[in-house]
Formats: sequence, C-alpha cells, structure tokens
Amino acid sequence: MLYVSIDIETSGLNPSKDQILSFGAIIEDTSKALSFEDCPKFYATVIHRRIKGSPEALSMNMDLVQDISDYLENESNDALNNVVGNWNPIFVETFTLTACFTSFLDANGIKANSRYGRFKINVAGKNFAAFDMLFLNNVPGWLGFIDVHKRMLDPAILYFDLIRDSELPSLDICKMRAKIDGDVSHNALLDAWDVIQLIRHKFKMSHSGKLTYY
Repeated sequence: MLYVSIDIETSGLNPSKDQILSFGAIIEDTSKALSFEDCPKFYATVIHRRIKGSPEALSMNMDLVQDISDYLENESNDALNNVVGNWNPIFVETFTLTACFTSFLDANGIKANSRYGRFKINVAGKNFAAFDMLFLNNVPGWLGFIDVHKRMLDPAILYFDLIRDSELPSLDICKMRAKIDGDVSHNALLDAWDVIQLIRHKFKMSHSGKLTYY
C-alpha cells in the first residue's frame, strides 16, 4: 500500500483566516519501510508578504516566519535562496503549492487519473481530516487536482486507551506510548515522519518490509 503522510504548520487555527506556513509530505510504501533519508519527501515553505494569525501560533513558528522574511529579503539572490531554512525546503507561493506537490507525486509513482487528471491519494496525518485538510482545501487547485481518500490514517486511534483517555491522544502521547524518542518538533516534515513511525510501530514493520500485527 502507498500512502502519503502529510503535515502542515499554520499561522493560526482558523482555515478561513489563517495561513499555511509550511507543508511536509512523505510517501510511504508499506512493502519497503524505507529509512527517513530514503523515503520520497516533499517539503515546502509557503511565501506570504503579509502574515496574519494568532500570537501563539506565530510564536511557535517564529523560525518559519524568519525563514520567509529572509527569503523575501534575498529573493533576487539565487545563492541565498538555496540555503534559507531547514533541509533547504523549496519556497513556493500559495498558488503554486498544488502544482509543485502534484509534480512530486507524479515523479514518485503516484499518477493522475488519465480521464480526470486528479491524483487520488491515501493520506495519513494526526488530525488531518479535522485540521490540515480544511486549510488545504483553500489552496488554489487543491480540490481540482487532489482527491484524498475518505478513509484516512490517524495514529491517534491506534494509541487510544479506552480506560485512561477522555479524548484521542496527542502526537506527543502517541509517541510516548510507542516509546519513540524525542518531542514533537512542530516541523511539518518531521511530524509527518512521526506519523509513519507510529503506524510502523503499531504493525511492527521492520526495514525488511516484513509486517507483523501488534
């Protein structure tokens, strides 16, 4: 099975008012279980000439805001453009994000439907349906070219404790229960990788590609 783990960082919690600052996606082939370095990855910082949002979200993503500021200040200098940000993400305008992402899918074996030109993808993500997808649906071209399968993989349901929990666990709690080291980074690419690790752990998938149910 192929699925795409997706995470975004935003300037706030309101998809009708706030903005996507960063988009991370990793393609997982469950028959291979590749390392982080070898998995196909798409990582983009989204350029905004004016950023609006909540103080809490902007404070959490202050490094991203600084990356965008640095990029805009130096956008005429190609050498500087290539070194801004972590892992050298590409910098894209909101209106080009969909085109860049679909090019990534196509280059990594996920092809558009020949009749409708839409990319149907299985998606994994923490709270993707109730948060990330609401923002992405506002991205120009997303609904026209991306067809997200209605059944989505959310690791929270895999680590839910019927006795202790009053709500679905956070990504931090899921990682703790899976004994995966490290705090949640709030970096779109690393958070997408956390989701893959949580799903792999629950199904005991090794790098050999062998799968044993938990």
